[in-house]
Parts: sequence; C-alpha cells; structure tokens
Amino acid sequence: MPPLPPVSAVSLELSGLQVLPADGLKLGVGRAEITATGPSFAELLGAGAKRVEAKVAEADALLLAFAQGEAVPVHRVTLALEQARISVELAVEIRSRLIETYRDFMNMQL
Repeated sequence: MPPLPPVSAVSLELSGLQVLPADGLKLGVGRAEITATGPSFAELLGAGAKRVEAKVAEADALLLAFAQGEAVPVHRVTLALEQARISVELAVEIRSRLIETYRDFMNMQL
C-alpha cells in the first residue's frame, strides 16, 4: 500500500468558490469541482413532515380499529403509537434546532 501524501500537499483555494444554481449546487474550489444534485432543503423538510404525518395517521387508524373491536394485535397498536410518538418528538427537535440556528444567524454581528 503506497503511503498517503502529507496534508500540506493538499491545497484548496477558497477564492475560486463559485455557486451556479442552474443544475443543482455546483461548487468550484480551485481545480476540484463538487456537484450536488438532489432534493432541495425545503423538499427534504416537506418529505419528512409527510412521513411524520403518515406515521401518526397509521397509529390513529390502528388505534381506532382496535377500539372498535377489530382483530388488531395489541403489540402492533403499541408499536405504531410508539413510532408515531418518536417521529413527532424528532420533528419537534428538528424544528427547535432550526429556529435556534436561525436566531443565531440573525444575531451575528457583521
């Protein structure tokens, strides 16, 4: 196995930073170029909110079916309720962190 080059051999010049939003995020740093394509931040948040909503709806449906006397195993209802609770807690924590980060940015001195 060949030895790794020293860290001093790697040089990145941030003066060549370019953001071209035409086909996703395209960053040019020196000679290296990084292209990030995929969903936007808003799309990721929206998809996450929809997944949380689906978990809660599934838990509600199972609980309603169990309460009406349908043949739904109690462990399945309990698992769905716990998954929905954890999903909601995670969504609230993400929201809190985003708000905290926004406030930090707004309070920065320029």
